[in-house]
Amino acid sequence: MVSLPAVLIAGTPHSGKSVLAYCLCQVLCERKIPHYLLRACPDGEGNWFYSADPERVGSIRQKLEGPWPESFRDRIQADLHHRRFPLLVDIGGRPCESDQVLLKECTHAILLRRADQPVEAQQWLDFINTCQLELLADLSSTLKGESSLSSREPVLQGTISGLERQRPVSPGPVLDELIARLSSLFKTDDVQRIEGEYRNNAPVKPIVDLDKELSRLHPEAKRWEPDLLSQLLRSLSPGTPLAVYGRAPNWLYAALAAFAYPADFYLFDTKLPMAWVRPVEVDLAEDCTHPDLSVKMEEYDDFVILCFSLPNKRLEYWQPQPLPLPSIPRGKGLVIDGPLPFWLLTAIIRFYLRHMHLFDLLWMAPVYVASGEGKKPIVAWSRVPEHPLGEAYPNLAD
Repeated sequence: MVSLPAVLIAGTPHSGKSVLAYCLCQVLCERKIPHYLLRACPDGEGNWFYSADPERVGSIRQKLEGPWPESFRDRIQADLHHRRFPLLVDIGGRPCESDQVLLKECTHAILLRRADQPVEAQQWLDFINTCQLELLADLSSTLKGESSLSSREPVLQGTISGLERQRPVSPGPVLDELIARLSSLFKTDDVQRIEGEYRNNAPVKPIVDLDKELSRLHPEAKRWEPDLLSQLLRSLSPGTPLAVYGRAPNWLYAALAAFAYPADFYLFDTKLPMAWVRPVEVDLAEDCTHPDLSVKMEEYDDFVILCFSLPNKRLEYWQPQPLPLPSIPRGKGLVIDGPLPFWLLTAIIRFYLRHMHLFDLLWMAPVYVASGEGKKPIVAWSRVPEHPLGEAYPNLAD
């Protein structure tokens, strides 16, 4: 396989590297440049973290204190090694010797410096050189002032300003040049050929290409919204095999997994060596104790919430035994909350559909953390008209 680029976004603490990674990813997505953003630190959060208001972010975020779990570092190394697309890699601000195993899986680097942290910046530069990464840009980061370029070759140098959460990064010569270089690096003939091979090798047909479907249904849209869900499903046949490819919210994957049931369902995972995967094996268990997956249940009048968490921040797809799921009260709706990989979320959805005779479910809604809106469940499957597909229900306190 062609060695695909993985660009490390490195920087001293609070230099804005995660904001830059988010900004670069958003622009590259808008330009249809094939890539993914890998947040390679345990307390890295989703896109909502960089666009929601600070008070709401603080109420939702679960920050990790202390050293990284070794299992997390091992999982990130495997994700990098098995990458199926070019990657932007956002890592923590204080590198240690153990992190070199991650850097060695990368190919390029962008370095952000703060003027008051020269020692930390030099440490990052030493790590980049030791791991033989090609330095694309070495930039000073400031909150105020104008962005400016001082040199384009051989390394992009200058000052980038305004990398603050919850504030849009203003266009400027530095950001424009970074986007141009990443676009050239990521959108090559090899990458486009590989992308075509992935589609051709899908284990079932049809393939639901979510980027193309979004453009078809709403050409001006930049992201999927719940009101598009019913339109998408009307173009598909229920209960037939599906292979789903591309970026989309968790509720959309959940809805497609339910719509295809009981037929085969596959999703494309850029971090797994086989790329196309089924939902992971799960099973009903009286004791749901598992070292890497925790679940607790909250019961309300007309629904129950299953709150999932990952104690080690990562969960392996390959498991020696099916992952345990609890019995739930009959005749209620089900809310699924937690940072679940899509191959587990879709497994949960299909599991409770398979056991409808036991639980008599009314509807299912995964919790989606929406940019600027906080946590809200989106109904992804329903058999009652009171709660149609795409409805934001119930209203959860953050």
